[in-house]
Amino acid sequence: AGRYMVLMPNSPSAGGVSRRIEGDDRQALKQAMDRLSIPDDMAIIIRTAGVGRDAEELQWDLDYLLQVWRAITEAALAKPAPFLIYQESRLIIRALRDYLRADIGEILVDSEEMYTEATEFMQQVMPGNLRKLKRYTDTTPLFNRYQIESQIENAYEREVRLPSGGAIVVDQTEALTAIDVNSARATKGGDIEETAFKTNLEAAD
Repeated sequence: AGRYMVLMPNSPSAGGVSRRIEGDDRQALKQAMDRLSIPDDMAIIIRTAGVGRDAEELQWDLDYLLQVWRAITEAALAKPAPFLIYQESRLIIRALRDYLRADIGEILVDSEEMYTEATEFMQQVMPGNLRKLKRYTDTTPLFNRYQIESQIENAYEREVRLPSGGAIVVDQTEALTAIDVNSARATKGGDIEETAFKTNLEAAD
């Protein structure tokens, strides 16, 4: 299984779209599937995570799965049985599989073991992206250098400040989660409707 689909080798008639996807989303995915380069002896099933993805994104995931399948078949032919051909990926591999996009320019890894594992995986499955993988060796911890922990803490704060002086306020209760876009200080000395529009744009961004 990939990020958006399941590859089914040797089952050309078994593909389709997940039954949990309905209506316009289902129709849009069927149209996107028609544009994919699927080998004649294989099929795919689009997962619910594929909703809203275009043909280019789906093709990227399909190419990844085809690379994995090629690596599996090559490994099966290379050694006599019995031996382990494939196992579920560890966290670093799943992260690369699920979150690596074309617009990501660099991947920093501060563990030698994980860097080696990621390198081997990318050499086999996504060699075109291997140049993005870098070993982080600075004495300053990676999370400190890029203030990752503070960004995580900010994401869980009740109030998120906006550039214009407004804020997003999130309140959770048993019944619901309320999200309020508050203009606050942004309303001083300006047109209220324009300020509200700008604040909502910032909140949506």
